[in-house]
Amino acid sequence: MPANLLGYATWRAIERGSSCPDSPNLPEFGLSAGHSSFVLFLIDSNIAIASDPLSHKLEAGAESAMQFMRLATTHHHDVRTHEGSRKDFARIGDPEKRQARLTVFERYTPLVSPPAISADQESTLARPAAGSNDEVDQLLLAAVVGDAAEYLIT
Repeated sequence: MPANLLGYATWRAIERGSSCPDSPNLPEFGLSAGHSSFVLFLIDSNIAIASDPLSHKLEAGAESAMQFMRLATTHHHDVRTHEGSRKDFARIGDPEKRQARLTVFERYTPLVSPPAISADQESTLARPAAGSNDEVDQLLLAAVVGDAAEYLIT
């Protein structure tokens, strides 16, 4: 992951004059649509898993995920999740590991009222099977396309 990703994201937000202009996620932080240094990142479950190890053995990509989380925090950006990502954890076969992952996932604030998958998106990408990884991916994409988050990190 390039170290300047957050700088670029902040620059893009400033260039656009706002971030997530119609997002219901802004007022919670006392921010308005005109606040130009705030970037709302949406992370998928792979980033949450990699940045929150359950043991001494790190997941693939852990260093990059942890670097992203550190940079986001350092630069005062917001990192959110999508409730649809819980479907990824539901597919973990080991019940103890699944519960541990869900418990750790609680540390992240979910998006407020993310948009659903639009008819246009569905017609372009096809209707995903319920509970599938494709459905979760499309829910995350719908959130970014619908301006609930500025960037998707996966």
